Amino acid sequence: ADFIRDNTEAHGVFLTDYNWHLNPVSVLTGRSIVCGPDLYLYYHGIDTGERKADIEAMFTDPEQSEALFQSYGVRYVYIGHTERANFDVDTDYFRQHARLIYDSDAIQVYDLEADPT
Repeated sequence: ADFIRDNTEAHGVFLTDYNWHLNPVSVLTGRSIVCGPDLYLYYHGIDTGERKADIEAMFTDPEQSEALFQSYGVRYVYIGHTERANFDVDTDYFRQHARLIYDSDAIQVYDLEADPT
């Protein structure tokens, strides 16, 4: 959380898993994410079905999802244990097309706007 808070744009949007209500990106840093859990949104009449499908597409087929990344204004991609558990993440794509700005054993953060080299 400290790294994200100190080293990413304050208004940068993150692609993360939508399944957990204690998402570290949104909860610990206040950064925007593409979609949060239905736990709160569903009861306020917000249908997240399309966003969920788009998130899955961005994780599993990012090469074909460039328009989605642009549409949602995604700058950063957070890949942790829940993203790996819930999606078949195409990590090779992100390694080749984005700059890895944070890497621990369990978590990687990519900057889509930075040159990968």
